[in-house]
Amino acid sequence: YKVPFVCVVLNNGYLGLIRQAEKYNFDMNFEVQLWYDSMPENQGRGFDFVKFAEACGATGERVTDPNELQAALRRAVDSGVPYVIDVIIERETDASMGVAIDAIKEFE
Repeated sequence: YKVPFVCVVLNNGYLGLIRQAEKYNFDMNFEVQLWYDSMPENQGRGFDFVKFAEACGATGERVTDPNELQAALRRAVDSGVPYVIDVIIERETDASMGVAIDAIKEFE
């Protein structure tokens, strides 16, 4: 389908929101890693969201440099089709979980 939908994935190869929930709600850190050999940009770890998008008939690209993100977003919007941007981020950087979550915590 040619639906102009853009999905930006913050990919730390570590199931970050699960790790954050464990860290801040239960003070624990169990195995929540994803290890695949297909991601050299992420030290070999993580799920390849670009290949997954392509398998679903969408377009995707990986961003490893923050300076490339704006151009990737422009390509995604201009494409007019479902588009996944797989942004490789630091392994243990916490991400804001959004204003809709009652117990929001801002990190760093």
